[in-house]
Amino acid sequence: MSTILLMLELTAMMLATLAVFKATRDFINAVIASARLGAVQILKLRGTYSKSQRKLGSTSER
Repeated sequence: MSTILLMLELTAMMLATLAVFKATRDFINAVIASARLGAVQILKLRGTYSKSQRKLGSTSER
């Protein structure tokens, strides 16, 4: 009986660890997306957004 409880506890700990990793990855992705949006806003304010996209070879305007 105690081995089953130990296995259940280990499984719960592994799932909790995976949840923390996923939350961390989602947070990092959100920070990156926010930084990209901020960079686009800065480029638009400077008036160099379309030029920089063409220079980088972006496929969104093609």
